[in-house]
Amino acid sequence: MDVREPMWIHSQNHCPILYNINTLYYTLYYIIIYYIMYCIIIIIVKMSRISRILCHEVEYLAG
Repeated sequence: MDVREPMWIHSQNHCPILYNINTLYYTLYYIIIYYIMYCIIIIIVKMSRISRILCHEVEYLAG
């Protein structure tokens, strides 16, 4: 018990630092994912607008 106790205290002292680093990485990871998703949504919206314009042009040319 006396041998394991200092190790446990040592690990407890290091845990908050590791926890903070992990949360920082997780928040960065989620921010990157949300940013990529946001960009994809914008691209889809722009593509759908372009496709609508093209469809209208095709209808106009066909009509």
